[in-house]
Amino acid sequence: MLHIVCLTKTYNFSDIEAWLQYHSFLDATVWLIDNDSIVSQSVMKALSYSYSTNYLHVSGFADQWHLFSNILNQKTEIKIRED
Repeated sequence: MLHIVCLTKTYNFSDIEAWLQYHSFLDATVWLIDNDSIVSQSVMKALSYSYSTNYLHVSGFADQWHLFSNILNQKTEIKIRED
């Protein structure tokens, strides 16, 4: 199965909506990780639900290297591999 992980700090609602709409046509599990977006957290959650996307919120500095390493090593709630 294909997994798409997007770490974003969204400044424009229509940009993330277009991104989710585009990727919703793929047969994939989408993980939207919101890093304190300007768009409110409740709006981001509602948007992710409307596109059947898994939503996570992270605050402060999002250390991408560490975050993606933890995802690949299954140390987060994001599971992209089966054991």
